[in-house]
Amino acid sequence: MAKEQALKIEYRPIESLNPHPKNPRKHPEQAINKLENSIQEYNFTNPILVSSDGLVLAGHGRLKA
Repeated sequence: MAKEQALKIEYRPIESLNPHPKNPRKHPEQAINKLENSIQEYNFTNPILVSSDGLVLAGHGRLKA
């Protein structure tokens, strides 16, 4: 049985994050603009999930915003 790993939270520079090339979701520019405005108004509370090598697993839209 695989050993469980604890959740690790770390801050990384945006430039070190890379969108996953197999991400199936597309984000229209209008949706990105709305998300960007929301982040500016209400702050950013939902983290981007990233693999150990910097590939975005969840949060492509937030990264783009």
